[in-house]
Amino acid sequence: MHNTPSNYSISTENRKLSSNPEILPLTTSKRWLALAMIALISLLTEPIAAGSTYRVGAGCTYTSIQDAIDAIPVLGTGEIRVRSGTYTENLIISRKNVQLIGGHSNCVSTTPTGTSSINGSEGTSPVIAFFVNSGAADLSVSLTLERLVLLNGTGNILAKGGGLSVFTSSDRFAQVSLINSVVRQNQTSFFGGGIALEGSGSLTLLENSQIHDNTVTGKNPDGGGLYCAGDYTILAFGGSIFGNTAGQSIVNNARGGGIFLDDCDLTWYAQTAITTSDDASLRSNIVYGNGGGLYARGGAQVDLRGSSFSFSGPASVRPLRIHDNRAERVTVQGITRGGSGGGVFANGAGTEVTVDRAWTYNNEAGAAGGGFVVEFGAVLEVLRSSQICHTPRNCSRVFDNYGRIAGGAVDSFDAEVIIRRTIVARNDSEFGDITTRGSIDGFGSVIRILDSLIYGDVGPGHAVSAWDSTLFIVRSTIADTRPSRAVLGFNGDSSLTLTDSIVHETGAIDIVNVDGGTLTATNSCVMWHDDALASFGSNSNTVVADPRFIDRANDSYYLRPDSPAINYCGFEPAPPAVDLDWNPRGICHSVPVPVCPVDQIYDLGAYELPLIIFQDRFEL
Repeated sequence: MHNTPSNYSISTENRKLSSNPEILPLTTSKRWLALAMIALISLLTEPIAAGSTYRVGAGCTYTSIQDAIDAIPVLGTGEIRVRSGTYTENLIISRKNVQLIGGHSNCVSTTPTGTSSINGSEGTSPVIAFFVNSGAADLSVSLTLERLVLLNGTGNILAKGGGLSVFTSSDRFAQVSLINSVVRQNQTSFFGGGIALEGSGSLTLLENSQIHDNTVTGKNPDGGGLYCAGDYTILAFGGSIFGNTAGQSIVNNARGGGIFLDDCDLTWYAQTAITTSDDASLRSNIVYGNGGGLYARGGAQVDLRGSSFSFSGPASVRPLRIHDNRAERVTVQGITRGGSGGGVFANGAGTEVTVDRAWTYNNEAGAAGGGFVVEFGAVLEVLRSSQICHTPRNCSRVFDNYGRIAGGAVDSFDAEVIIRRTIVARNDSEFGDITTRGSIDGFGSVIRILDSLIYGDVGPGHAVSAWDSTLFIVRSTIADTRPSRAVLGFNGDSSLTLTDSIVHETGAIDIVNVDGGTLTATNSCVMWHDDALASFGSNSNTVVADPRFIDRANDSYYLRPDSPAINYCGFEPAPPAVDLDWNPRGICHSVPVPVCPVDQIYDLGAYELPLIIFQDRFEL
């Protein structure tokens, strides 16, 4: 958490502010997404240049994999076919293009059906060390690993990752692919318990490849599963990164229990149109420090998508899941640090994390930000970007996360948070009532909540809080969060724009709490249970009334056909002008004709009432 002094302030000039809540800071043509598509096209359409075939295993030409690697000429290309079984080796590959394919049933098969394991337990080096140095004539060298298990490797000062260590000099490029492969139970005291990437290049994970149960300790314990520093593009299709650990409880502060990225780009699809994955999850990773699932910094671009990659059109069969990750606090020589960002920690200007059609749940932080932490110029966007979705009514969700001190869902500091067409439910904390903190909180930040639903107990404090921050709540519903202090909490010089929304609690719960400083509020087209916000600025077309939800006792916050929130206002939404369920906004329910006047066509809150009201979800 942030120990913010009472005189804390960040000037308006130092924040990414916009008076228009629809203007988002993310780039319209993202460099990392373009790179991802280029890399994928190259992977699928330009196979590695033909080379000799080398066979390894009992009765084959080579009995060890390293002997086959050594037989490939320098700067040459070779395909190594490995019989199923376990090979106890620590491999070194330098200045060669290698396809290493396990799972062959004999010495003559061309199609693998099983798996080969490479056990690095007898050495003090990674299972595979891949070097691309300045002596190579070709700027790019490739390594493909297929149907392999890499286990029991140990990183060292020259090759720091435990299972797979990739290093390039500044003017070289490494292309690495894992296909239906597993990196597990490796360790290092440097960084990258499972995989370490240094330099520049690409890493592609295909066909349910997994990185799990790896460990990093030592002086810089970053990246329990995957570590990346430099100019890399990482593409993942399905697969899982789970059960990895970074750091130790009484040693020092680690970053990234599952993944650590420093200026690397990661695009992860829940599945691909080419291969269907059994799973797609970042789960059950632990960090003794910050970023239980993922830590991103240095301008890293991260895109986590609950959809497939497809040239022919979108597909979304399952969510990408970020769940059960933990960020634990670390006490060293009496000083306690870390414990923030149970799911994801994003740090620094230029760092952007997009979480699209994903479920983020059951993550824990010993300090702040059970689901997410965003700091020092970083940007987080959680959204549903398409009508096509794996679960149309529960598409993008952040739920049941826990931040012990504050920020059960999101904690931000001098950063930007966008929550768009997302359900945020039951994210809580124990000490959120200390000063101004909440389930979603911001210090010197910009927070935009658009076309979204927030409900369920948030514990002590507030549902949403802002300290020297700018908060937009637009076309959203906040209900039944049952905070101990108020729904919205403010401190310092903060501003609120609350429009086209519903804020409604039952019982004696205040709508606003101002601990200090000045709050400037703009309220327009709002239905609320308490009109105390009206005294903090401009106020138009607001009313204290019951919005008449379908079944709030069972967490159904759709509007009943007789709700007074229907056809309430006339502010036209920005394209695509849809609600949380992707129904079109602005459906007139005037009976009889004529149609609704233009200043009364849009419903309040996260949901617009469809034309066919007595079908499926609206049957009473």
